Amino acid sequence: MRSARSSDPVFAEQVRSSFAHLPLTLTVSVLNSILVGFVLTSVAAGSTILAWIGLVAGLSSLRLLLWYAYGRLDIGSTYSPWWNRIAVVGALGSGILWGSGPVVFFSLDESHLLFFSLVIGGMCAGAATVHAAHFPSVAAFIVPAIVPLAADFFLEGTRLGAVSGIMACVFGMSLCVASLKFRAWFRDTTSARLALAGQTSALNEANTRLTAEIASRRSTEAQLERAQKLEAIGRLTAGIAHDFNNLLMAIGGSAELIERRLPPESVCTPHVQAITRSVERGAALTQQLLAFGRKQALAPSPVSINEMLLALKELLVMTLGGNCRLELELDHSLSMTLVDKAQLELAIFNLVINARDAMPSGGALTIKTANVNLDGLEIATDELVGSFVMISVSDTGTGMSDSVRLHAFDPFFTTKEIGKGSGLGLSQVYGLVQQSGGATRIDSLPDRGTIVSIYLPQAPNDAILARPGPRSVSLPTQPASR
Repeated sequence: MRSARSSDPVFAEQVRSSFAHLPLTLTVSVLNSILVGFVLTSVAAGSTILAWIGLVAGLSSLRLLLWYAYGRLDIGSTYSPWWNRIAVVGALGSGILWGSGPVVFFSLDESHLLFFSLVIGGMCAGAATVHAAHFPSVAAFIVPAIVPLAADFFLEGTRLGAVSGIMACVFGMSLCVASLKFRAWFRDTTSARLALAGQTSALNEANTRLTAEIASRRSTEAQLERAQKLEAIGRLTAGIAHDFNNLLMAIGGSAELIERRLPPESVCTPHVQAITRSVERGAALTQQLLAFGRKQALAPSPVSINEMLLALKELLVMTLGGNCRLELELDHSLSMTLVDKAQLELAIFNLVINARDAMPSGGALTIKTANVNLDGLEIATDELVGSFVMISVSDTGTGMSDSVRLHAFDPFFTTKEIGKGSGLGLSQVYGLVQQSGGATRIDSLPDRGTIVSIYLPQAPNDAILARPGPRSVSLPTQPASR
């Protein structure tokens, strides 16, 4: 029975209802005891009356403390048999005190006994009203309060006493029956309310899950649309870059032939050299466009990212300038990755230059490496699974808004002034990482800095064993800042 009720929230609500109005009940009980004592001063000893009032007040105080503890513990919908017993024992003690009044403490005449019976009747009616939903408390008060009074009436041996005793018993029984009826109604109502609350909670949870699923699908659709857009732009950019590169080759070849045929110290030599330099800058531009379009010729090899960053540290510090400080947080157990080292160095320099330009008043730039396992959810633009090497470049600069962040990898997109950025820096990073089988991610907020993370697949063991010895590698073509 205890285990069944322990999982019954309806019975827990019945116990809660018994405690809900207890302060009012106890206050009325103490006041009534004082008034009864005042009326009975003419027929009973003052010490006896004070003792009885003290017992009523003491028990009421104890029950009030238990009511306070019940509220502080916030029992909720969990049923505890101890609180059920406390409620019943408290009602039983009050019933015994009130029922024993006319029998033990007072030798009452007929008029005073009638007065006391009216008071006890009112107390029983109040108990049936306050504790109606919790029948054990109702019965625990009414039975010990009514039975001694009815017995006192019967012991008078008169017709009036017998009828009064019967009426007292009928009155107590009717209150108990009414409490049973109310308890049934309370259980049905509470069960329906709790069931409705459970259904509402389930609907709210389902609605939350549906909203999250819709948001996830919209995010996935937006990511797919973004990836398709970048793929289309990449193909178009690569095609244009190839044609543009062919034109540059023709122009460069013609300029070289002209320079060879010019006499020494010709006035035309500086102009031809300017053409050659422009061709070289155009060639660098086409290489960056091909990188974004993932059509550049790569020479991937096993690379230790930590060794590469340590070798580039001095150059990176010089690139940042005196206002910014560089911090390296390198994972000493970092795996090797298969990537074109020269292009990766260029990508790192592009990220560092972007971070420097985002911190005009100085700040901190942190390059961090780590081994990560991706499950397809950590990357906002790609679904990757497996073991990867992460390189993150974070700054404390101006950050990006969402609208800027979404276009950060677009070629020729830049927020800098005209002439201060080609808008191909992050495009080169994006193209290299994509062509190497990895992914990129940007986390940024305005005035909160930016974190650009690139994820490259770990090099297979056979490629690591075939890795050539270390060699010095010069930096590739001048990086482009965004």
